[in-house]
Parts: sequence; structure tokens; C-alpha cells
Amino acid sequence: IIDGIVDMGAYEYQVLLPSLTVASPNGGEELTAGTTHEITWTSVGNIDNVKIEYSVNNGTDWMEIVDNTENDGSYDWDIPNNPSEQCLLRISDVDGDLSDESDAVFSILPLWYVDRDIAVSGTGTSWAEAFKTIQEAIDAADDGHAIWVKQGTYFLTSTIDVDKSVFIYGGFDGTETNKSERNWRTNITTVDGWNTVSCFYIPADAILDGFTIAHGQTTYGGGGMYISSSSPVVINCTFFENTADINGGGAIHSYDASPTITNSLFLENDGGSNGGGAIFNWDCPSVVVTNCTFSQNEGGSSGGGAIYNYNSLMVVTNCILWGDSAYLGSEIYNEGGTLTISHCDLSGGMVGVVNAAGGTVNDDGTNIGLDPLFAAAYHLQAGSPCIDAGDNAAIPPDTTDLDNDGDTTEPIPLDLDGGPRILDGVVNMGAYESVYQSLGDELAIDLGAFGLWDVDIAGAWRQISGSDVETM
Repeated sequence: IIDGIVDMGAYEYQVLLPSLTVASPNGGEELTAGTTHEITWTSVGNIDNVKIEYSVNNGTDWMEIVDNTENDGSYDWDIPNNPSEQCLLRISDVDGDLSDESDAVFSILPLWYVDRDIAVSGTGTSWAEAFKTIQEAIDAADDGHAIWVKQGTYFLTSTIDVDKSVFIYGGFDGTETNKSERNWRTNITTVDGWNTVSCFYIPADAILDGFTIAHGQTTYGGGGMYISSSSPVVINCTFFENTADINGGGAIHSYDASPTITNSLFLENDGGSNGGGAIFNWDCPSVVVTNCTFSQNEGGSSGGGAIYNYNSLMVVTNCILWGDSAYLGSEIYNEGGTLTISHCDLSGGMVGVVNAAGGTVNDDGTNIGLDPLFAAAYHLQAGSPCIDAGDNAAIPPDTTDLDNDGDTTEPIPLDLDGGPRILDGVVNMGAYESVYQSLGDELAIDLGAFGLWDVDIAGAWRQISGSDVETM
């Protein structure tokens, strides 16, 4: 019934007036500058094209996002570094007077920039005004803010204190305006402890993505990183030649913490007298390590060439642990903890895992002890037993939105090279999905549908397609 009296027949007559309705962002969202957000809306009637604007002062002033775009209900917006808690979105009919605004305000969270080459630290709000050190950016940021770090080596004189739940990304060349433009593989961003200090102290639920962490040194645990009572995400990182003299964990020492560590390399780290050449866990409620490669780490006279798990719950999946050494447990030593390990390749197979009294090791029979056939930079040669031997279901969610599609619940889509995480339907063991192939005197990487890539003499990735070459 419309207008008080029912119509004859099956349908009630109703005039539908043209309209536009904002769906997202429609109030309450927190959008991060430098990322992409899908603006969505609905419409009724004959509206061909729309204009999209945003305000950072609750509608007093409006700034154009796009002056004319097809009315198809969706537009990808590269979020500007224009932070405010009083943002609105407005969509208007280009050819008429119709419009709609967000029902309530949303926020744009600020982005902070770091460039070691800048002469003097600025405000940190652009590449031109970047901070010179990572610590300055953390100090300026609040929880939920993002920090972009330009390529280069950041030598430390004191440990970086990540005491806020911030998103710290390496892999930029200093020109990017959107996170999707970064390349952590070619724009190598290194934090170096100069063999004098530990590189990171992380007591907050931060994200660290796209760094090489090298030459961290501490008298206690965690030469590369000490994680305390927090749940950080570490992804796309390489830990190289970090040392802990005592308390273990040359690369990472976690105490009462629940880190998630994915797509990372651990090479030539030394856990000192307490072992755990790469990782030492102490009283941790949850440690999840997935698709990582461990090699040449040293647990010394104690246990765990790669990992020492003490009184902690740990899950290790889709990893390669090969060529590490320690007095007990060449790869893993488990004391009083519960270790669940599956779809991994270990030197000597499960013989490389030592379970001390009071500990539990869950082995589902999917682990192997076969030469992984490493090629250059710990990629895999064709024919490696680690190819297509992992567990797709174990891949963690894409918390850092590596592919910048706005979906942080999908499985991580990329490997340490930035190529697809799954080729041929099943994930590899280890940090890399791509496979090295020999091309005469050259090495190339087969990225399946993404083509064949190699490294030129300058060290830049390029796509090989006949005589045409595209740098990456």
C-alpha cells in the first residue's frame, strides 16, 4: 500500500526517483594514506557519469578526486597524505543536481617518510620533508600509522624502539605516492647494527615488512630483534649475520610474545651460548613461522641451529631448514614447549629436531629430509623436492595487503621476490616460489603466467621476452 489505498493487481505502483547513495566510505572507516580504497555507491535512474569529491573539514570545503567517471558503482581511490578525523565523501551527478555524502565522518591516517640521504630531518610528511631516521618516524606516529622507508643502509648507534602499533615498510626509491609502487626486492632497505647494537626492540603489535636486518649484536637475546609481550608481524625480511652472546636468538628472541613470521630468510645468524641460531622463543603463547628459509645459522654449544623453542607453543610450516648447526638439534631444539611442524624440509629430516624432556613435537609425516637444491640467493633449482610441496591452507592472511587490493583476509599472495606466492596450484616450501633456470651463463626465474625474469649485470630484474627486455 502506497498513498493509503492498495492498487488493483499484483503490483503496487511506485515512482522511483533518481538517486545516488554513498556506500563506502560512509562513516567510521580508518583509511591509510598511500594505499588504495575502493569507493562504492549505488544509484537509481538514468545517471551516466558522476563526480567524486572529499572533505577533510566535515564538508566546509571539498577537494576533487575525479571530475567525471562512469556511474558503475566503484572507483579506486589512491588515498592522499592529507590526514584528518573529519573526512566526508561526496558523489554528484555530473549532468544534474543529485548528490550524496557519507552518513558520518571517516578518518585518513597519516603517513610518515624516512630517507637516510636527506641532509636534515624535516617534518616527516613527504619525501621532500622526510625524517632521517626510522626512530624519528616512530616517535612522531600514533598507533595505526604507516611509515615508508627509502632504500639504503641505516647504520644504528642505538636500538630502534618500536613501541607503537605502526606499519613500517621498506623498499621505496623515494618517489612513490602509493604503496603498490614499492619494490622491496630491488630497493633494498637495510638496518645495520654495526655489530654493536641490537637492531629492533618490539614491545607493540607492529608490522615490519621489506627489510634486511644485519649485523645486530647484543650481549643478551635477539641480535636482530627482541620481541616482548606483543604480537608483531614480520614479513619479507632477511636476517643476516646477527648475534646474541647469551639468552639465544641471533636473529629474533621472543619473550611472552606471539609473532607471525612469513616469507623471510635467516642466514648466518649466531645464537651464542644459549642457542637458537636464528630464533629463540621463551614462554611464548604462540609463534607462527611460515614459508621461511633457514641456512648456515649457528646454535653453538647449546641447542637449535635454527630454532630453540623453550616452554612455548610454536607452529612451523612450509619452511626449509638446511645446513644449520648446534650441539643438540642441528635445526630445532624443543624444551618444555609444544612444536607443531609440517611440510618442511630439514637437514637429516626429523633427526634434526631434538625434543627434550617435557616437550611435545607434533609431526604429521609431511616433513622431508632431502637436499632442497638451492640455487642463487636460496631460490630453488628445477627438480627441487621443495617445489609444490607445501600446504596452501597454512599461508597466513595478507595483513599488510601486499598486492594493495584492499583484501587483508586473503592468503598472502606474494613471495619474498614479490612474485606470486602460489604457482601450479601448490605453494613451495621456503621463502621463494619462483624457480631458477639455467640460460647458458645466465640465471633466470620462471614466474609462470608472469613470464621469465633474470638479473642484468647491474643487478636489476628484467623480463625476458624474445629480444624485448623490461626492467623490474
